[in-house]
Amino acid sequence: MRRMMLSALALLVMFTAVFAQPEDVSKDIKEVDDRADKPFEQIERENAMRRLGASGDAAGFEKLVELLNDPFVHIRASAQRILVEAKADPAPVLIDKGLGHKQPEVRRRSALALGRRNAVDAPKTLRTLLKGDRDEAVRAAAAKALGSIAAKQGDGWKERDDVLKDLEKALKKGDASAGAAALELGKLNAPDVADKIAGVLKAKTPAAVVGACDGLVALHACADHADDLAKAAGSKDWRVRIAAVQAMCSVEQIPDEDRYREVLGKALDDKDWRVRRRGIEALVDLWQKLSVELLVARLPDEDGALALDIVHALEDLTGVRQGYLKEAWTRWYEGTGKDRPLADRKPRPENGWLRAPKPGSVEAGGGGATASYFDIPVYAQASAFVFDMSGSMRDPVGRDNPKIRVELARDELAKTLSDLPENTPFNLLIYRYYSEFPIRTEIQQAFSKGVQPLTDRNRDAANKWIEGQPAKGWGAFYEGLMAAFSDPEVQVVYFMSDGAPSRGEYVDRIELVEALAEARRFSPVVVHGVLVGGGRRDEEFMKSMAESCGGTFADARNRK
Repeated sequence: MRRMMLSALALLVMFTAVFAQPEDVSKDIKEVDDRADKPFEQIERENAMRRLGASGDAAGFEKLVELLNDPFVHIRASAQRILVEAKADPAPVLIDKGLGHKQPEVRRRSALALGRRNAVDAPKTLRTLLKGDRDEAVRAAAAKALGSIAAKQGDGWKERDDVLKDLEKALKKGDASAGAAALELGKLNAPDVADKIAGVLKAKTPAAVVGACDGLVALHACADHADDLAKAAGSKDWRVRIAAVQAMCSVEQIPDEDRYREVLGKALDDKDWRVRRRGIEALVDLWQKLSVELLVARLPDEDGALALDIVHALEDLTGVRQGYLKEAWTRWYEGTGKDRPLADRKPRPENGWLRAPKPGSVEAGGGGATASYFDIPVYAQASAFVFDMSGSMRDPVGRDNPKIRVELARDELAKTLSDLPENTPFNLLIYRYYSEFPIRTEIQQAFSKGVQPLTDRNRDAANKWIEGQPAKGWGAFYEGLMAAFSDPEVQVVYFMSDGAPSRGEYVDRIELVEALAEARRFSPVVVHGVLVGGGRRDEEFMKSMAESCGGTFADARNRK
């Protein structure tokens, strides 16, 4: 009798658990919906979203798919992350509701999530999107997802050939999806596709040509298509010129030294500093004596940060230290350097070869005059000072430092501007993410036309502008940095914040670093980070962000 009662009790518990879950899911869905237009309740909303992801319930997954087009972009990113990381399988819902959704953003994010999850039931629908979706970004995401799934499934996967054929067909589109397909085909080491990928180098869409360059790199086919890449390096688009030069410099042996000397020499003399900077780095990747020859020849004509880049590149390639005096490197090369063997090749650093000089090393080595911003050297180059002016900037710096954070930022900026050399190009920027609904964002700049030369008048205008800027709203790092990157003259950003981002596309540290790396490929801006508040997590966030962008981190929480 006792055993029968225990069994009945166990069945009752199981029955209750099974039928209680939908009620909990319904409550969480309601909470997500009820808080949708409440800016200050988005943390609670995300908590409910996580519970939906953990529930494994189809209705919960459907709500998360719907949120892939939420007005709050950080909610979209969070929903996508939850779907990728869910222990239960949301693939059926992502395929049916996500890939079939009327909103392109939902289809795009669903495709990327399926690729990340290695959803083996998704390729048929993804291939349909790749062939015929009206949205270019959706087709590109489908190509990326198909490549990711095929790579994880390996050569013996029964659908591999069909996927490869559809990726090859996508090359004919000549748009971003063709570029994505070219890259995936290269990473999959697809047979007999190098010539077809090289054909995409003639496309008019920059994203297509960039993808083709990267696809040839992945296939190790750049030496065989050096002439095609050399032609692409003469493109009117700076992104294509960068990608083509990077591809040419991926070879182990130079196929035509005269051709390389001509093309890479033009890259170092390019009118766009972004091409010159990535060209300098690409020559380190090439790791040939021609690299040293071209860099030494360019150094006398280069100024500012790019001259420092050349010095660092020469140090890496030769193992020699001549400081930052241009004449010293010229004398060395004309003396013994021309015949000196290269240093042993070093592994490529995680964040690339470009790096900021150590504090004090430029001055000691004969470099020009600099100012400082929270002890970070500020050189005479086009600079953007970007401020996180969220509401928490009204708080004291710390328990032992009563100074208000925004006041500390203003005071330090005034000192920096007073010390900078005359005519140094600069600007001040704030990305506003207001605490209201409907969502409103705004880019504010001291100078609406971009960086301006430092004069007494512009210095006074900048100080007056920042004095009049209130601390309010939320912090969005990525969008603020992209606002600075959008000025093609800006070479360095000094980013000041009191914590991690709370709004915008990327609030996850790893995702932000990855997104910045992608953006910096074609806008190789150095980003320095200054922390004026917050705790250990905020310090880790700011430090990793700055280091990933070739910059340095300054902890200003003890400054008064």
